[in-house]
Amino acid sequence: MGIGTPCASAIVGTLFKRGFGRVSAFSVEVGEIVLLVVITYDVSTLTGAGQKRLRKVAKICQNYGQRVQNSVFECFVDATQFASLKIELANIIDPKEDSLRFYQLGNNYKNKVSHVGAKPSLDLEGPLIF
Repeated sequence: MGIGTPCASAIVGTLFKRGFGRVSAFSVEVGEIVLLVVITYDVSTLTGAGQKRLRKVAKICQNYGQRVQNSVFECFVDATQFASLKIELANIIDPKEDSLRFYQLGNNYKNKVSHVGAKPSLDLEGPLIF
């Protein structure tokens, strides 16, 4: 089963726990509209500060979604979470050296996403077994 429209039973509650005891933004209340947002970033790593920014950006993105390629994350978020995510990331990057791109595929993304090759995305509609 590929990526499909998230249903309440797949998203309600906490799906993942990340480091530092922080609960992921995957917890969404019933009735909220969930959007698929693809985030890409390019962070300059020529300095130690840039390498630190890169790690912070990746960690924040992992709190909201799943890495599907280097510097590419798929995030299932509601509008409030998406706004918070953008603010968190914008506060970390150096806009003179780094860039962020947000692709909003919305809540009707099922036919907009296809995958070929290794590392398929985690199916958030199906059962999660750890």
